[in-house]
Amino acid sequence: MKTRQRLARLQKGDLLKVLVSDPMTQIDIPHMCQQDGYELIDKQTTEKNIIFVIRR
Repeated sequence: MKTRQRLARLQKGDLLKVLVSDPMTQIDIPHMCQQDGYELIDKQTTEKNIIFVIRR
């Protein structure tokens, strides 16, 4: 998963904004954060996308 790879390159405390269109990410991203110890700061849904903000 590209999100996991990008988070691995960030410093602790850095934020990553992820813009996705796949509705399954509403399950996958929070699960990945819980599993890997990242903090899901925000989730917003627009007509076309889902936007996640994750703290490393």
